[in-house]
Amino acid sequence: IVKGSPFNIDPEGEYGVDDFLKTDIANGGVPLENRETEVIKTPFVQVPLNVMEDRLIGSADLEESVKTGKSVFSPGLLAKAHRGVLYVDDINLLDEETANILLNVVNDGYVVVERE
Repeated sequence: IVKGSPFNIDPEGEYGVDDFLKTDIANGGVPLENRETEVIKTPFVQVPLNVMEDRLIGSADLEESVKTGKSVFSPGLLAKAHRGVLYVDDINLLDEETANILLNVVNDGYVVVERE
């Protein structure tokens, strides 16, 4: 993966690139093929039954945003499981909204996180 990537981005870009990395490259950052890489174990992320939407898909990190003065995104469980395994023990025990998010991600193959 691209070293330090919170989204487990493939250095060849075969599975897509997150918007943060796209912006960095567009602003003159190191091109994707020249970035340092690392080999990690396949992510295995278990979704707890009481998971909230912001923990699942990610949210703004308010503490870090206040410190830096700009919006900082904190990736959720889906990002941690990217290119790995997301384990849901019993999807019918999750609340309806969370189950719908997971089913949409499986169907679409991606998730879009928008700020309100």
